[in-house]
Amino acid sequence: FMSQLQHFLLSSYDWVVMSDADELIVADPARYSGLRDYLRRNPGVPTFNTVGLNVVQNRATEAPLQPGKPLFRQRAYVQFWAHYCKPAVTSVPIVWSVGFHECDRPRHQTDDLFMIHLRAVDETIARRRNARLNALKMSQNAIDKKHSVQFTFDRDRYLSMLFPSDQALFDRAAAEADFQAEIGHMRRHPKDLKFIGPIAHMPARFADSVRLLEGRIGLAGRINRIAHALRRLRRNRPAGAVRQDPNPA
Repeated sequence: FMSQLQHFLLSSYDWVVMSDADELIVADPARYSGLRDYLRRNPGVPTFNTVGLNVVQNRATEAPLQPGKPLFRQRAYVQFWAHYCKPAVTSVPIVWSVGFHECDRPRHQTDDLFMIHLRAVDETIARRRNARLNALKMSQNAIDKKHSVQFTFDRDRYLSMLFPSDQALFDRAAAEADFQAEIGHMRRHPKDLKFIGPIAHMPARFADSVRLLEGRIGLAGRINRIAHALRRLRRNRPAGAVRQDPNPA
């Protein structure tokens, strides 16, 4: 269904971006002002496979998330997952596999377009999500094909799947990862979707690249949204643009 929808959207749009609700696509802030800038400066590529980074809360040192604050000023650790190097940004009709992890086009593995996966971003959120998943009634077809088997995990098994129990994995985290070894692995082995890299510190340049908004936007949240929109307008303002006086003499 989603592949057919993508085909339809391409009849009116240049690009289609596909991501789950807990997946955010971010162009490298050291090189680009955003996704639109990324696509403008990388013409001729029909499908982009993202660099998949799973955000992992260090439950020993990191507090619950606070909406309205930048994500990577609250979470320091990520882990490269081939599973999330998805063909998520496309300009030609494709057919996705189950889970959108592969498609019927050759892989174009980027090194500067990141998919930030948030399933393990916060234990409190994960506990609530597990309760919602357990309440879903799975179809027999899904059960037979073992689709979304994690939906049936009890709380302890679900949390152990998401959050490492070995604190040494965080203590050994690379201070400023560039993920080039992992990206090189995917270019050599494009079908190895089980490949996972070590836990690493998210590069400092991403500190303000993702800002969390509150589910119910209060006054502070609305002010944050307006301020963010104004900053974006200033960044995208054409060179030499002059503000017009709304009340000329």
